[in-house]
Amino acid sequence: LPIIMSDTQLNILFPHSGQPTHIWIDKEQKFTEMTSGESTTIKNINAFLNGEEVKFQDKQEYINIDVNDPLSWLCKRSNISAYLPYYSFIIHGTNFGRGQGGPTSDPSLARFKVDSSSNKVIGISSMNSSIIGLYKLAFRDWMPNKYIPDSRILLESRNRRRFFFDNNSDFFEWADSNTFSYGLGVSLSNSNRLQKIMTQDLDRFFHIKSKIEKRKVMCLVLKGKLKDNWCSTKSNVERLQKILKESKVILDLENVTINTLYQEIDNVIKSQNSFRSIPFLNEASCDSKINMKLSWSENPENISVSLLKKELRSWGLILIEEPRYLDMLVIKELK
Repeated sequence: LPIIMSDTQLNILFPHSGQPTHIWIDKEQKFTEMTSGESTTIKNINAFLNGEEVKFQDKQEYINIDVNDPLSWLCKRSNISAYLPYYSFIIHGTNFGRGQGGPTSDPSLARFKVDSSSNKVIGISSMNSSIIGLYKLAFRDWMPNKYIPDSRILLESRNRRRFFFDNNSDFFEWADSNTFSYGLGVSLSNSNRLQKIMTQDLDRFFHIKSKIEKRKVMCLVLKGKLKDNWCSTKSNVERLQKILKESKVILDLENVTINTLYQEIDNVIKSQNSFRSIPFLNEASCDSKINMKLSWSENPENISVSLLKKELRSWGLILIEEPRYLDMLVIKELK
């Protein structure tokens, strides 16, 4: 039986790191598999020579890795996902996918990996997100609609610019230092711990202590009770529309709930920089559906909050800043 020793060409064609290493080449001279030797049995050899399927249990995949560089283990292995029961990583923002409108802060822009058999989430990924955006994602299950507004975040840091983009500065310069991409994947058995694991990752990397905590905060509160004659309606048809009357926009509310009015005011509050970070609460009431008209604008930013307060007062409602105890997402930067 001819034997070749220390052949450089064979090492190039079939790189390997241990012995025995067996190369399986079919009758058409095509490479089929590289194994460690356990599959080299009389039964398998005869089956292979006869063109039958052979299940190789000891397949080898050569990877030229540096034991001192774990990242190389990932980069040089094909089908890496098959070998990863768990992973998490944080990298600085990348130019791929970065928009010009600002950093990702909406968890709906994240991606979720779902196990097909159980329909449970086993992976999270988010690209080019601010630190605040990542924490919104980590705590998304806290809110019923899975979205945390800035007004429910209490930031305890001397460096606010690290967390929020300043419109007076260059976005891309800010993003290079303050946006990050994050990836997390867990086994199905750990799917219920996904959000907790992400929170722990973020706290460790950014040197932060984060938690949901009840705090006394200043809020904007809609209070009062509409009188019965203001709540009465002439129709059972629910209507919310903006009417142009004498060059002025009127918000026409008919047969809607007090919560509908609250949502319209909330849109105005969110558009105002001076109120954006203040929680807005609805403590107003009405025994039935409401029927009212308010001076309005097509653009919420153009609506004067002070004039809105005055007009609401004429309807028996008060829009006032008062302290309340609320559950807040507290993000505290550690020294």
